[in-house]
Amino acid sequence: MRDNGDALLPILDGNRLQGVLLQTSLVSALAEGLEPTTAAERLMTPAATVKAYASAAECLRRFEDSGLSTLVVVDDSNHLLGLVSPADLFPRPVARPRPAQLGGMATPMGVYLTTGSVSGGAPKWALVLTGATMFTLLLAGKFVGDALFPWMLKQRIPFDVVNAVTSIVTLGIFLLGLRLLPLAGTHGAEHQVVHAVERGEDLTPEVVARMPRVHPRCGTNLAAGATLFLSVMKISWIPDIELRVLLGAVVTATLWKPLGSAMQQYVTTKPPSRAQIEGAIRSAEDLLGNYAASRRMVGSPWQRIWHSGVLHVITGSLIMAGIVSVIDSVFHLNLNL
Repeated sequence: MRDNGDALLPILDGNRLQGVLLQTSLVSALAEGLEPTTAAERLMTPAATVKAYASAAECLRRFEDSGLSTLVVVDDSNHLLGLVSPADLFPRPVARPRPAQLGGMATPMGVYLTTGSVSGGAPKWALVLTGATMFTLLLAGKFVGDALFPWMLKQRIPFDVVNAVTSIVTLGIFLLGLRLLPLAGTHGAEHQVVHAVERGEDLTPEVVARMPRVHPRCGTNLAAGATLFLSVMKISWIPDIELRVLLGAVVTATLWKPLGSAMQQYVTTKPPSRAQIEGAIRSAEDLLGNYAASRRMVGSPWQRIWHSGVLHVITGSLIMAGIVSVIDSVFHLNLNL
């Protein structure tokens, strides 16, 4: 029973079934002081059997009638053929390639996924749009922060406080914009479908929708850690730079994961719509198809960098920065980029 994980063992005379030893009977006998060397036939009970040609529906009725979780399969001569449990009545899932680890990004065109060696889902130019979107949100936050800066100085608010407030406003508007855009729902769908693939779950909307929206490898965690460290480094009332570095390292190591998880849950992702979940599933199926057809399961360092999408996001940010700079120079807006 221990080795096979079954709740009963068939008792045989040759290959002919005589009865079964139930786990419950064995426990009761040992509790009453019966010696472990006692012959199994003394604890034998009649077996709940099904014929080898019985249908799944008949097996289910037999399970219900017997109250047992395992049935003994016999032929017409009562010869033992095997055991069947309710799990055996369910169809076995079709084996599919299962990458060891996935990465991905949310884009305005849907979910982008990669194994490091191949990618699938949204095209890479959609990652450029993601970079442009993030730059635009940061720029909007900067405009508001820059507008508040001189006003707060006129109110004779200490410079350190003004600097901190403008930084918080800039970041806050950026995060609020992320939360309000459909990108946050796509981001949530990306995390959920990655969880489903990594756990070997069925890629159906119902299954993917119950997966967590927080993922331990999300870039939000890294952003949270960088924000914590830089915030501590800006504390002017700690004059010793080495002490600030040490304090920043301790605070970051302690809080970056909890803060990153909270930011994922409440800011950078939101519950996706069914359409976003279905789009994420299509991306995952596209990726798994590409992965199965690929002859290289592990990508080279350059392939991992390329497929990560980071270069494309940076390119999108730089393109948007260039466009804004041209507009600034043409119309003399003094944006102070």
